[in-house]
Amino acid sequence: MKPVLFIHAGPPKTGSTAIQQFFSGNAEAFARNGVYWPKTGTGPAARNHLALSNAFRPGHEDHNLLAALTSELTDSGRPEEVLISAEQFGTRMAHPRYLESVCSYCKTLGYDLHIIAYIRPQAALLNSLYAQNAKNWRPLPVFQQFLQRERHSGRHDNNLLFESLLARSDVRFTPRPFSRQLLQRGITADMCEILGLPRDVTAGFLPPEMVNVAPGPKTVEAFLRLRRRTATEIPGIDPDKMTALTWPIIRSAGALGWNDEKFWGITPSEHAGLVSDFDKSNDSFAGRVWAKPWRAVFADDDLTPPALNVFHPAKADASELAEFRDFVAQSMEVIRELATQ
Repeated sequence: MKPVLFIHAGPPKTGSTAIQQFFSGNAEAFARNGVYWPKTGTGPAARNHLALSNAFRPGHEDHNLLAALTSELTDSGRPEEVLISAEQFGTRMAHPRYLESVCSYCKTLGYDLHIIAYIRPQAALLNSLYAQNAKNWRPLPVFQQFLQRERHSGRHDNNLLFESLLARSDVRFTPRPFSRQLLQRGITADMCEILGLPRDVTAGFLPPEMVNVAPGPKTVEAFLRLRRRTATEIPGIDPDKMTALTWPIIRSAGALGWNDEKFWGITPSEHAGLVSDFDKSNDSFAGRVWAKPWRAVFADDDLTPPALNVFHPAKADASELAEFRDFVAQSMEVIRELATQ
């Protein structure tokens, strides 16, 4: 049998950080068990292969980086199984020329290509994406505008996203439902199962760190306000300095209990609209890849929206508002001090 290059293609907000930390943190142990995690394309601090996902862009191929990957695999004895991971693979696989670039490299390398992706219901995905973008200091419109923009963008229609991949017979594609059932079993355990690793092989491995904490409603609102104030007061601040503050702010908010409940910004009517928008496409996709209707793959718990819990300072009681304002004010002081360093 030919060796296999596995590409974990996300997409975003489907447990990718946990997978990347688990495999990068236990790379040597995985290599001893037949799964090789390349260092090429990861950078000094990154635990994913973002640079490799960029290297395959048609017209912008990074031949030096791809040659470096080939050399690393050759020097490592051409491992039977190689795993690379970046969420950006998932969004770029929609473009036939990009997928052809990846396939062409694998053929030259002499490896079969196997794509793994986790599929999440759109409402939960978009809600999580908004919270993630907020804590990553991205400029964001109000939630309803974000929702409208994303639902009509074409980026979350699984049929469109994976059409090029499904049309090819020379690529193996394993889509997995990002469901509560899967999360209870463990997403890293699921990845190991796809890779054909015995269940007991990872018993002594280091678990992934908890660094991608889902922020609660007050935490999301704090990030949004801090970004707006920073853009006004310190427009030239180094983005890397802001990134360095993300985890301390989330940790401080968590100490106040702000992250005990995850942010949920989608109203029942908006949720019903999202379900309606993607209903036919989701059923079509589920039928193609799982031979089941969408609702037979995802349980009611996966498809039922939580209660709306957006934090509105104007509607908060006096003590809540004082706590929130103190948190934002203290965080701004840290940001100002950091900007001068």
